[in-house]
Amino acid sequence: MCRRRFLFICILIAVSLLSFSNSLDFAGGSGSKDDPFLVSNSDQLHNIRNYLDKHYKQICDIDLSTYEDWDPIGSNTSQFVGTYNGNGYKITHLQMNKPTDKPKGDIVGLFGYISGNSKIENVCLENVSISARADVGGLVGYVYSGTINNCSVSGNIVADNNVGGLVGGNFTGIIELNRTDVTIQGKSHIGGLVGHNRGKIINNCASGDVQSDIYTGGLVGYNRGEIENCFSTGKVKGENFSGGLVGYNVGGIIKNCYFIGEVTGVSKIGGLVGENSLGGIIENCYSAGNVSGITYTGGLVGNNNSSKIENSFTCANTIGNNLVGEFVGVGSKAELGKTEPELMTKKDTFKDWDFLSIWSIEEAETFPYFKWQKEISHNYPLK
Repeated sequence: MCRRRFLFICILIAVSLLSFSNSLDFAGGSGSKDDPFLVSNSDQLHNIRNYLDKHYKQICDIDLSTYEDWDPIGSNTSQFVGTYNGNGYKITHLQMNKPTDKPKGDIVGLFGYISGNSKIENVCLENVSISARADVGGLVGYVYSGTINNCSVSGNIVADNNVGGLVGGNFTGIIELNRTDVTIQGKSHIGGLVGHNRGKIINNCASGDVQSDIYTGGLVGYNRGEIENCFSTGKVKGENFSGGLVGYNVGGIIKNCYFIGEVTGVSKIGGLVGENSLGGIIENCYSAGNVSGITYTGGLVGNNNSSKIENSFTCANTIGNNLVGEFVGVGSKAELGKTEPELMTKKDTFKDWDFLSIWSIEEAETFPYFKWQKEISHNYPLK
C-alpha cells in the first residue's frame, strides 16, 4: 500500500514538473484547444518545435531578427500536427539561409512540414528573407494535410524547386483566404502563392515578381489540384511553361480566376496558364496585360493540350514569333480572338458568371473582381 502511494505521489510530481516546464516555455495556457499556449516573443515561438501536437495563440507582434537562420518548426520526420492562431499580429524579419547543395534539400519555412488536422491561421509574416534549395514557402515548406487560412506573407525568396510565397508544396491541404506580396527567384515549380499544388486553393491572391526556368506561375507553378476564386497580379518570367496564374495545369481545375500583369518567356507562355494539359479544366476565367513569348504563346493559354477551356476571356496583348494566338497559342480554341478591353468592363460579356455570390463589376469602369476582395486593387487601363 505504501509503495503504491509513493508511486502515485511520484507520478503527480512528475506531471506537475512537466506542466511547470511547459508554462515556463510560453506566456500562459496549457496547450489544449480551449486553453492554447500563449506566444509573446521569438523564443516562445521557437519553443513550439518541442510540442508539435499542441495548440497556440499569438498575443503580440514578434520580431525574429535575433534569429539569423531560423530552423523550421516541424520536419518530415517530426511533423507539426497542432494549431497556430497568429491572432492578426505580425511576425517580422524571418531569416533563413539553408544549404543549396543538398541532394534533396531541407523543407523550409516558418513551419517546415505540417500534417494531420493541423491548422495555421491569422498569421501576418512581413519582410521574410529566405535562401534555400527545395520545398520552400514563406509560411510552410510542405503541407501534407491540414488548413492554412487568412495568412499573409511579404518579402524575398531565392530557392530552386517547389517554391511558393506562402507554401512550397501542397499535397492534400486546404489553402483559403491568404495573400502574398513576394519576389521569388527559382528554377522549377515556382509560384507566387504555392509552388506545387495537389490540394485545394480557394479565395487567395498573390502579387509581386516571380521568375524561374520552368513551371512558373503568378499564383501556382505546377497544378494538379483545384484552384477556385483566386487572382494574381504582377510580373511572371520563365523560360518554359509560364502563366500569369499557373505555369502548368495537369489535369487540374481552375475556376473563377484571373490574372492582370505581364508574362514573358520562350515556349508555352500564357496570360493565364502556360499549358493546360491531360484533361485540365479552365472555366470562367480571364487574363489582361501583356504576354510575350517565342512559340506556343497565347493571351489566355499558351498550349491547350487535350483539355477544356470554357466561358473564359482575354484582352491581353500577345507577342510571339511562331504558333502564337490571341486566345490560345496551339490547341483547341486557338481560332478564338481576344475581347476588346471596353467589353471586359461590361457584365453582359460574362454570361453565366455568378455575379450574385462570386463576382462583382463596376459597369464600364472595372474588370470583374471578387466579392471577397475588401477593395478594388486594380483598374487596368482600357487603352
